[in-house]
Amino acid sequence: MRRLRPVLYIVLSMVTCSAANSEAKSCVIDAAQNGMLPQADLHFKSAKSLDQKIDELEDCAKLYRSGRQPFTTGEWKLSEFYTAVGSAARLNGLQGFYDRWQERHSGSPAPKLLLLQEKIYDAMGSLNIALSSPGKTQAFIANKEAVDAANAKLDAIRNTSKHDPYWYVLKARLLLLTERNDANAKEVLLEGIRHFPEYADLYVASADYFLPKWGGTSVALEAWAREVALETKSVKRAYAYSRIYTHAFRVQYVSDLFTQSRADWGDIKSDGRRMMQDYPVASNIARFTTAACLAGDHEETYRLFALNPKSDYLGYWLSSADQEACLNWAKMPQAKFKNGTVGEWLQGIADRVGALLTFVEHAIYQLIGSILERVGRT
Repeated sequence: MRRLRPVLYIVLSMVTCSAANSEAKSCVIDAAQNGMLPQADLHFKSAKSLDQKIDELEDCAKLYRSGRQPFTTGEWKLSEFYTAVGSAARLNGLQGFYDRWQERHSGSPAPKLLLLQEKIYDAMGSLNIALSSPGKTQAFIANKEAVDAANAKLDAIRNTSKHDPYWYVLKARLLLLTERNDANAKEVLLEGIRHFPEYADLYVASADYFLPKWGGTSVALEAWAREVALETKSVKRAYAYSRIYTHAFRVQYVSDLFTQSRADWGDIKSDGRRMMQDYPVASNIARFTTAACLAGDHEETYRLFALNPKSDYLGYWLSSADQEACLNWAKMPQAKFKNGTVGEWLQGIADRVGALLTFVEHAIYQLIGSILERVGRT
């Protein structure tokens, strides 16, 4: 099944952000809701503009660190804010920018995390691209010396920075690059999830650690999904189980989600129903429409298509052919369906057509043999 990479363009508008009224105003706005993977862009890109707006940047970091004003999909804006600032600083080749930020706001974890973000991405090398690419196995090259140095620095600021959930995202990335220690990884990741259960990027980063493509297993991924779902069962907007598996779908399993992983459709569906109540936007509907179709849930697929009849955003999860197949499948009477995934349904049709062709071929051979036999007698 072909998948188009989703893109969400974000514009940072620093003019509207102020410390006096940060709750009512926003630093990041949704320019276009085109999918589930945000990419960031800044209104201002010059070095001078960045340096002049350090105070506004700090206000934004505080706002998004609290989880207030999430995207319409429910994801926090914090990670994309940090990505946007880091990209702009790198493009401008700013020297000492994070030091100047730290001087103005000595207690802030933001400039420390931004500096380490840059060092970690450099150390990750090709893993940056591989993390968002689908496939069963991926090879990557990491600079071990740089990884060890970044790990030491991140641990050194843990006590002063762990009130910022992005610390745990960066730590999860480094866990991928060091010798596996599942017990240690779970301890650190669970600490972050307990403190920030509504921060979706923590579920994404933790899922990467347990994916088979990065040295984990489907069994370990399911055990982790169950553990965090239990840990966050009283949290209204966690959706932990489905966040882990929709990410796993995108970067590893794709159409094999319910055949190659241990994902339970019932639990994903339950999360989806709750998410639709809180964030009923087209891109969220699309992700669960895809899952329902792959799981072979005719009733739920039909219901979700009805919520979004134009199938907006499905192109970022399914090819156009698969979209059409799912929609046609959902519209057909229930009695005409074989239980199972759409792939199994289509395979059943192919098997019946194949059997028919074999029968026709055999009949033709018999007819030709009979004709030749009669010709031989004459």
